Amino acid sequence: NPQKAWKYHIEKAKINISLNQNLEQQALFELNLAIKKAPEKEKQSLAGLYYQRALLEDKLNDWSKSIKDYNTALNQYEKSPKNFIFLLENKGAGSGAPCLLENLNEVSWKILPDKISEILGNRGKCNYVLKNYKEAINDFNRVFPNNDAKIYFIRSESKRYTGDYKGAITDLDTIIKSFPDSYPLYEIYDRRGFLYNQVKDYKKTIEDYNQAIKIYISGVHPDEKENPFLIRTIGKRAWAKQKTEGYEAFEKDLKITKKVAKIIREETDENKKDSKLYKIIFY
Repeated sequence: NPQKAWKYHIEKAKINISLNQNLEQQALFELNLAIKKAPEKEKQSLAGLYYQRALLEDKLNDWSKSIKDYNTALNQYEKSPKNFIFLLENKGAGSGAPCLLENLNEVSWKILPDKISEILGNRGKCNYVLKNYKEAINDFNRVFPNNDAKIYFIRSESKRYTGDYKGAITDLDTIIKSFPDSYPLYEIYDRRGFLYNQVKDYKKTIEDYNQAIKIYISGVHPDEKENPFLIRTIGKRAWAKQKTEGYEAFEKDLKITKKVAKIIREETDENKKDSKLYKIIFY
């Protein structure tokens, strides 16, 4: 029965997704058939299927196709919000398993339901990966306000790549104030220090690099021999100090990097190492 065939493929896709056993390709195959075989009268109310397919394509790193399906899902919603259907969580079929079909009530486009914000956020992340930075920023702007630190972080990076350094700083400010546990804070201060340097606020540049170094030394961090964060950050601090304090301060920081490298290479006691590093770096 053609009227039932498309729903049969939806059910098969649901099963593949719910099993959570790397069956994305099989689920994608079934969703392709479901969309293809959907009756004409249903063609304009398949936003949920396009959304689910976009998620699968996203997971499989096919971001261009994913964006197209996110677009279709959003366009169908804008035309007919009350017919917007999703594959929603089926609590009886295991964690994260989607199920059919639920109509949303008519809502104003200005009052974005959680799922619409989710689509915009996901599309923004795809645009970022594809280096469509302006499109990514536009998507993230429509999601706000939100509680996803990753969106603030990626929007900050997108703004950085488009030259909006002040806007990028503002998003990192939000992460520091509202989501301090979402990313290693030494990385966030290090990135913000770079941005302050771009806008020639060298005092704040130095303050952020210092804060990044302090957090890095006092907390859990990667092996410095494999990831020489301290040496890189002191080097960047040196350039900022040259702007504010002159060449002698620059030269002093460069000498410090050599001492830091020696301690990292030779000191095996972690507590002693951290204490020695702190004293040398902040002399």
